[in-house]
Amino acid sequence: MNKTREIKEIYNLTRLDNGLRIISEKIPHVRSISLGFWIGKGSRDESENEKGITHLIEHLLFKGTPIRDAKQIAIEFDEIGAEFNAFTSKEYLCLYCKFLDQHLTKVIAILSDVIINSNFLKKDVNLEKNVVLEEIKSKNDAPSSIIIDLFNNSLFGKHPLSFPVLGLQSTVKSLTRDQIFNFYKDSISNNNIVIASVGNIEHEFLLNQIKNYLKIPTIFIQERKKFSVTPRKKIDIIKRDIEQTHICYGTLGVDREDEDRFTLSVLLNILGGSMSSRLFQEVREKRGLAYSIFSYHLTFMDIGSIIIYAGTSTKNVENIIKIIKKEIDGIKKGKIDKEELERSKNNIKGHLVLGLEETNTRMIRIGKSILSRNKVLSINEILKRIDDVSLNDVIRVTNTLFHEDSMVLTAVGPITYKQLEKAYFA
Repeated sequence: MNKTREIKEIYNLTRLDNGLRIISEKIPHVRSISLGFWIGKGSRDESENEKGITHLIEHLLFKGTPIRDAKQIAIEFDEIGAEFNAFTSKEYLCLYCKFLDQHLTKVIAILSDVIINSNFLKKDVNLEKNVVLEEIKSKNDAPSSIIIDLFNNSLFGKHPLSFPVLGLQSTVKSLTRDQIFNFYKDSISNNNIVIASVGNIEHEFLLNQIKNYLKIPTIFIQERKKFSVTPRKKIDIIKRDIEQTHICYGTLGVDREDEDRFTLSVLLNILGGSMSSRLFQEVREKRGLAYSIFSYHLTFMDIGSIIIYAGTSTKNVENIIKIIKKEIDGIKKGKIDKEELERSKNNIKGHLVLGLEETNTRMIRIGKSILSRNKVLSINEILKRIDDVSLNDVIRVTNTLFHEDSMVLTAVGPITYKQLEKAYFA
């Protein structure tokens, strides 16, 4: 077995008396710093009439404060050659910046101002609502994006994870300035924020600058509720007059604390996670049935999802579903050898370690870890967990998670329900 040599990591984690968590990793041989402000709010925390509100807040946070308008924020970042952006997910919102190490104080001053003092002016709300509506329209023109939202809706049902991160056009249009401001105000508290930084940085200096600039109120924020989902067989379709039919076939996975998440990563890499994977070889290389086919899983605080995606001509859908089922059934029955297992594990480890050469990737890893589970699993420990996955583990997890009565099949394209049903029961 090929063991990956140990990777040295030195983290400093401080929890201030007010609950604010600050984590840093010093890499002295680089001249850059990646800094992220993580807020524990995402699309799963929105009510029915708030769908898209967190993502809209992401847009509004860079529209200006009492001392900096949107243009001034952009100018100040450009003056120091910094890259800045933000993103929203189902469970968190992150503002981040990558910059030369000499500009740490400046970046903390700007981001702190943005976090604490954003104006949320009515004119900016109306402007950014239009921008987000265009973003939703753009997504709705991309069937490979539509299919993911359709799959999540079918898989999770009434669970808040079924909500699309961008929201719906109807809900985004209806959001008011006060509604947005109050939602944000109720999200910002020291115990709901993590600051993560990686690069040529001194932890004590980072702490001092945060204390100087980030004055956030400490309010009570109710802990996010966990929800359960009952697995169910379902077929869903959005008919579109396009060239291909895009399909997602999958089921419920495991939550982010489940030990089987490492085995599931290996399993889905074997199925469709690389160019040597079973589905890529069978569907694309041997039969030419699709240009794009892959599998992956996502983990959340209470549940997870397993997704197998393919984009293909409608006439090929039935054959592709048959191949997917055949490969899953083969693994269930133990038709997998040690060589394939080791190749999959080495592929995962290689991509994981190569990704660590980017300070931004490292910052995202530690920031998300502290926000979501209040700890960071070291790279060495992750590599060990992957190395420890056995053939029996893969077979067991495949049999545990893949059941005919819980598989969801969704499609977007010029396909009929009868055609999709035929493929499902093929």
